[in-house]
Amino acid sequence: MEPREYQQKSFLQSFRWVSFFLMAFGLVFICVGLIMQVVRIGPENFNSYVNGVRQPYTESGVKLFRLVFLLAFGGVGLITLTIGTIILWRFQHKKRLFRRLKDEGVKIVAEVVEYSPSAVTVNRRHLMRLLCSYTTTNGQHYLFKSGLLRRDPGPYLTDDQVTIYYDRENMKRYFVDIDGSVGKVYEL
Repeated sequence: MEPREYQQKSFLQSFRWVSFFLMAFGLVFICVGLIMQVVRIGPENFNSYVNGVRQPYTESGVKLFRLVFLLAFGGVGLITLTIGTIILWRFQHKKRLFRRLKDEGVKIVAEVVEYSPSAVTVNRRHLMRLLCSYTTTNGQHYLFKSGLLRRDPGPYLTDDQVTIYYDRENMKRYFVDIDGSVGKVYEL
């Protein structure tokens, strides 16, 4: 088999799956809350207790039960759905920003200074980052940090150099293009 049949793996760690999980969890809770609004509740299956005393069946008691159930399940569902949507939006926003920087930004080649651990741990193991240094012609030094990495790209880099794209107006907006700097690496 030729390498082009395999999917090229990214060195960057992605937590996009968390947003899908939270959104699905939120939708399930919202659906349960909404379904309980149409479930028939009669005197035979209405069991409400206050301070250990069984309460009689009343329409207002059923309405209160439905409201509390909707607020409890719908509220939790809405919160997790919102958090998942925000995470997914941020991921898509960063992806668009990186694409724009690759198309319109300034391209530089920086030296890899170190491969260091970040504060984020997955399975009791610190995710790593590359710290890169770029020196301008007038002697100014700039340090750039990569995104979180799944593995060390060092053995695949040419002369320990990576390509960095930054915004002309704001140099703090940058993208360390590790996947583009290592060439074609396939994980079998």
